[in-house]
Parts: sequence; C-alpha cells; structure tokens
Amino acid sequence: MKKLLLFFMIMCFTGGLFGQATVLLNVNSFDIVYPSAFDKDDPAGQPIIFTLDMMNTSGGDLECKLAMSLFTPEYGELLSEADGLIRTYDGIPGNTENQFLAFAPLQNYALTNRDIINNNVKIEGSWNDVLDNIPDFEDFVMANGFLPSGTYTFTFYLYDLQMVEIIHCSSTMIIYNDMQVNLLAPGTEVTSGQSVDLLLPLSDNTPTFAWQSSATWYELKLWELDPSIYQSVIIDDLPDPLVVLEDLSQQYYQYDSSLPELKDQYIYVWNVIGDFTSTLGMENVSSEYYGFKFQASGNGGGDPNVENLIINLAAIGLLDPGQLGNFTPTGQIYVNGILITVDNISEFLTGLFNGDYVIESIVIE
Repeated sequence: MKKLLLFFMIMCFTGGLFGQATVLLNVNSFDIVYPSAFDKDDPAGQPIIFTLDMMNTSGGDLECKLAMSLFTPEYGELLSEADGLIRTYDGIPGNTENQFLAFAPLQNYALTNRDIINNNVKIEGSWNDVLDNIPDFEDFVMANGFLPSGTYTFTFYLYDLQMVEIIHCSSTMIIYNDMQVNLLAPGTEVTSGQSVDLLLPLSDNTPTFAWQSSATWYELKLWELDPSIYQSVIIDDLPDPLVVLEDLSQQYYQYDSSLPELKDQYIYVWNVIGDFTSTLGMENVSSEYYGFKFQASGNGGGDPNVENLIINLAAIGLLDPGQLGNFTPTGQIYVNGILITVDNISEFLTGLFNGDYVIESIVIE
C-alpha cells in the first residue's frame, strides 16, 4: 500500500528466572483501527488487532500472570501495566484456572484481542479506562468514530506467581486514519448548475491527473459532457463515464493517448475513489468532483504541455499562477539550467509526483 500502512516493530525481552520461556507477538496489519476493536461487550465482533502466541519451553509446568499496557506518545498511557494485570483467568480459552495461567510443558496459547479484551477476563483496572482516563482522547474517539492518527504500543508482560517478570513483548503500530481523497489538478471543483465560463481551460490532450490520499488503491473516472447541457447536469447523478481506470496504485495518472481523444470545447469532469484497508474491511471514499474545459492546441493558447506543468505546480503549492500575469507559456522549461524538451515535460512531472525530483526554487523570466 505508499500504500500507507501500519508499521510494526516487535521487540521481546526475556527475564532471568525463566529465560527459556518463549513469547511471540504477531500483529495483523491494518491501516485503520476503529474503537469497536476494543469493544469489551462484543468480543466476538471485534476485528482482530493482535495475536499473542505463548509457548512453555521450560521443560516443566508453569503458573503465570499476564498483563497488558497500551501507550501513545500523543496522549500518554491509555492502560497501565498495573491496571492491565489480569486477575481472573478462567475466561481465557484453554485455561481452567481462575487465579493464574497454567502452562503444561510445550503448551501453546494463541490469544487475540477477542480473547483478552472482554468482560469474561477481569483486570485490575477497567477496560473502560482505555477511553475514560483521558478526556481529550475520549472526546476525539466519540466525535469521529475512530482512533486518532499516531503511534500506539501494546506491551504484554508474563510473570511468575511472585510477580517476577519472565518476559515482555511489545508491538508498536503507526495508525493513519485520514480517509480522504483530495484532488489537485487539472481543473477546479465543480458544482451542479455551474456556468461553463467558470471552468478553467486546458489544452493538453494527455493531462496528468493528480490527487493526495493515503488509500491503498484508486479508481479514476472521467466524464465527457457537451457544453450545451453542462449547466443542467446534476454532478451527483452523472451519466456513464467516458473512462474508468481501476487498481491505480499511484496518486497521479497521465492520460494515455490510447484512451478516447478529448474533444475541443467539451467539458470533462473527474473524480477518484480511494480504497482504504481497515479493521472493518475495505472502506471506499470518494473525492470531490473536478472539471475543466478542453481547448485543442492552436486555438490561441500557449504550449499545452507547459500549461499542464504550471497547473500541477500550482496545485501542489510550488507556484503562484498570479506570478505569471498575462504570460503565455512557451515550450521552454529549464531544469538546473538545462533546457528540457516538450516530450520530457510529462516525464519530469511524473517524477515530481513520484518523489524522484524535488524542486528547490522556480524562476520565471
């Protein structure tokens, strides 16, 4: 997925008493973690956030205590090690003891958040503390329906009955939850009933469509509209699109010459749907709608390739179009003092969006 994913760092530390005991922590990768993942009242409905695998390799029986903590640098300690100490264990699948976790030799426990975060497993504190302890955190979750973006660290601790640590294991997750797709260029946002005169003209017949998002995959749709009916079109109820491009992984797409040719003076409206991978499955989010009026080259405009470059530079905040005044772009673009040809402008723009190039300054002469 940048596919913006969750990133994980898994670290296990072994104490000296039962150093031969093995604890592994595996966390499934999701982009978005919703608060329902911590719903203690409906453990079976929780998406699986983590899997905790524990195996007794000491050669003898073990009787252990288990604790969990949750920390984020942005909000601090959401659940402390002391409050997250389990005090009733018979709610854990495979364990028959109430006061501790019983390990027979080579016995394995494979536990998920469904097995641990529920009302059958009592802890010293309360599962409600994950939200209730920090008002700002709770307010954000309740208002938005998801956890704030940031770094979250789960840590699991295994002790003997004297509360001497055997091993602990941490997993750090970076959560991105900006489920948005924002269009950059070409064109500007359009609305129903809008006059054709308000649309920006574009002469490039292979424009580069660009947007910002952290989705995994994208679908780009392009509609072709007769200018005589454009003002009567309902933007949310457009006819069948001219082009549908699916499974795009980049945040830009250069219109290919093999696609239907853009018609002079026609209106083109486009939008992008982003697919976000979340703990609740795939979530589809649509962008706003952008539009432009296509004017074939030779109708009094400047070089269409340079115009497209200027439009995209302005969209990503690298150039103020007001600096140009009444300037009509020619085909001369210099990069590091070297003239690049019109044929290479699209390649340069693609490299810019792809992160291959970084612009330090722009000079207009």
